[in-house]
Amino acid sequence: GTMALQRFSFAEPNFNQTWTVIDSYTNTNCTNSSLNGTVTKAQIIRSQKGTGSNFTFAINDLDGTNMCIASMSFQPTGSRGTASGTATCDGGFGALITFDDLTIQGGYLNFSYTVNNMINDKSCIQKGSMSGVLKKDAPPAYDIKTAFQNRIIKGASKTFNVTGDCKGTISQTDSPAAKTIWNNQAVYAVGNTHINSIPNCSLGFSGTQTSITYYDLDFVELAKFHSDGSYSEFVKSPRPNSVTVGDSGTLGTWTHWNNTGKTNLYERDVMSYVIEPDTSSSVIVNLIDRTYDNNNQLEITSQLRFRLDSTGVLEWVSATVDFANNKGHLFMQ
Repeated sequence: GTMALQRFSFAEPNFNQTWTVIDSYTNTNCTNSSLNGTVTKAQIIRSQKGTGSNFTFAINDLDGTNMCIASMSFQPTGSRGTASGTATCDGGFGALITFDDLTIQGGYLNFSYTVNNMINDKSCIQKGSMSGVLKKDAPPAYDIKTAFQNRIIKGASKTFNVTGDCKGTISQTDSPAAKTIWNNQAVYAVGNTHINSIPNCSLGFSGTQTSITYYDLDFVELAKFHSDGSYSEFVKSPRPNSVTVGDSGTLGTWTHWNNTGKTNLYERDVMSYVIEPDTSSSVIVNLIDRTYDNNNQLEITSQLRFRLDSTGVLEWVSATVDFANNKGHLFMQ
């Protein structure tokens, strides 16, 4: 018997992308013989989907010059396609243009093209091809240093709903920073109030805890005095002024003693961070606190997530607390 073959129907390619390409073309039959010859150069193509099957390619050299806009109509042919339309360029140049074997897949762009009926030389014919890869723009940077400084200066407060192995609420309030003198140096002082309303929780979260945290004039932690008489000191690590998605690092270590005389070591908290994706104009700053006992055994891993947006606003989002050896888990939002 016989069977009629039909091309598979592929999804329309993504035209809302930007590529870096190598453009290689040859001009022939030009009345102005100086235009004949072969040219190869790197270019940028910014593509934008229009209505229906229409799309545009904005094509220019890497330095932004020699801009041409190709207004095209796409016709799929299996996994590839053809397109036809007009091109208008800087200096009033215009022409008819066709694309053949147009492929947009996996960040790769490839097509051959023919340009004719050029306004400046109608006998001239240009045949060429462009191929390249998706242009990855540098991710936006966020000023994390200024955001944390402003947060410390203004203070903050949030009540989290707690789920997981215990249920209830946890409230955290940080007072606005106030200048003072501590240990014979000018510092900022912040009052912290931590209220745990989690009834019948076997994980040790209960009652109200208060403390005073001291920061140097660059808003880096120095020390903390707790309401139970215990005392913590901070040793800082180099920290960034700005961050992008994927950044990570260590912020420093808190050492917690039973009193200011440091007669008995309670625990150490190693502080680090990871910058996680969020929206096109914000990132999640994940502050990670790993608590170790005086035998250097991991006890608790806490992750406090903030949203940092492009305007520099830093706000609490959520927190998780995981006890070592699967002893318990809390989620706060």
